[in-house]
Amino acid sequence: DLEQVRNSLKEKAAAAGVKVTPLAFVIQAAVRAMREFPVLNSQLDEAGQNLVYKKFFNVGFAADTPNGLLVPVIKGADKLDVFAIAKALGDLSSKAREGKLPGADMQGAGFTILSPKVAASCGCGASVSFKTDSAPTASASPPAASNPPPASPPSPA
Repeated sequence: DLEQVRNSLKEKAAAAGVKVTPLAFVIQAAVRAMREFPVLNSQLDEAGQNLVYKKFFNVGFAADTPNGLLVPVIKGADKLDVFAIAKALGDLSSKAREGKLPGADMQGAGFTILSPKVAASCGCGASVSFKTDSAPTASASPPAASNPPPASPPSPA
């Protein structure tokens, strides 16, 4: 259980001067998922014809600030342990709330994590809600209507 793990790390986190939130674990899980399923860490090329697989693991996260939503990016998340991720979350979130987050800290994400509230407000397709008293729950918007791919031409006989 995530809460048991977080509680077991409280003393070590306090000694490191960080607060380990569930989001730090979600980011670690996202990096693991991107390693196992590289399509999660890819994008279409400029022509929109080919997937480009990224070799870096930069993860953006939604930060609600007095001036609106910002998306700071933790660069090299694959090289960080949960304490370093928690520190990056705290530092970037503080800068964002104070209006001191430079543009460079909001660029380069290959994967972005939104809270269910943010996902719903922007009309995003899917979200996973992590509650401290239960297992994760997933929800998704219905896929956009699309036409099925054309049938393959018959093979010459």
